[in-house]
Amino acid sequence: MKNKKSLKSIFLCSFCLFCSLLISTIIEIKQDGTGDFIVIQLGIDASVNGDTVLVYPGIYYENLFIVNMNIVLASLYLVTEDETYISNTILDGNHLDSVIKIQDIENGESQIIGFTIENGSGYYYNSFGTRGGGIYSDNSNTLIKKCLIKKNFSVYGGGLCLMNSFATLIGNTFKHNHSFKTGGGISISQNSNISYDNETKNSIYLNYAAVGSMFLNQLVALPRR
Repeated sequence: MKNKKSLKSIFLCSFCLFCSLLISTIIEIKQDGTGDFIVIQLGIDASVNGDTVLVYPGIYYENLFIVNMNIVLASLYLVTEDETYISNTILDGNHLDSVIKIQDIENGESQIIGFTIENGSGYYYNSFGTRGGGIYSDNSNTLIKKCLIKKNFSVYGGGLCLMNSFATLIGNTFKHNHSFKTGGGISISQNSNISYDNETKNSIYLNYAAVGSMFLNQLVALPRR
């Protein structure tokens, strides 16, 4: 009986995903020029609520910005569940900023699925320093699933920083991220919170910070600009 229920749940989830893809616009990002765009940010800018920006394999040297949009940003893992697409679809921040900044998504959520996210240096939040080397979320709801978040650095939250935000983390790996002050892997503050999937667990290891190498929940609100 348990196996039948599990199979039924998997079927329903797959069916819902298939239906959602049918009714939304899929914007394809391909570096060979055969898709809608070759630059991910152009695909994000062209999207509206409910759209999916589907990124084909390659290394993308971009610092992405998602603001006030409920979109899905995903590699081909989304439609295949082939985990090789995670390591073959790389978002590289080139040490210029956060790899992904997410802002002002309160109704609904953005979704980031199936990427390697690396070499981010954080968003310059204020004079206290940068935040969120890999992903920075401000005043937003975000689902992050099956991402490898590595080799990012920032003053606060080397891998992920949440400010006034809620995140759902499913099956991600945070490793080799560095924070110069707090939260080498993850830093959350200003009424932020995280939920986890009990079956598809996250891994967080070999991160470094002066305080809270893996995870830091800052209960005291940090000053804003």
